[in-house]
Amino acid sequence: ITGVLDETTTKVAVNCFPNPFTNNISVQLTEPLLSGSRVEVVNSIGQKVYESVTSYPTEGAVEMDLENLRSGSYIIRISSGKKTGGCKIMKK
Repeated sequence: ITGVLDETTTKVAVNCFPNPFTNNISVQLTEPLLSGSRVEVVNSIGQKVYESVTSYPTEGAVEMDLENLRSGSYIIRISSGKKTGGCKIMKK
């Protein structure tokens, strides 16, 4: 067994654009992020390369400046209360 499924967690639809991106990317959310929500970016080997925690509720889109990342594939992971979401992104 590698983990336990938490049936109280639900998925949130996330749309990331533009994708591929150069420096900035928008993360469009179908539901608002709660205060204390976590937005992470991990690289292709699972290392966290970016993390942000919201200090207030956020609706619509989250703008991210990822200029310092190298070109390559990444995954954005979002957790807000009992809800999670994410998308694969590519930096030019």
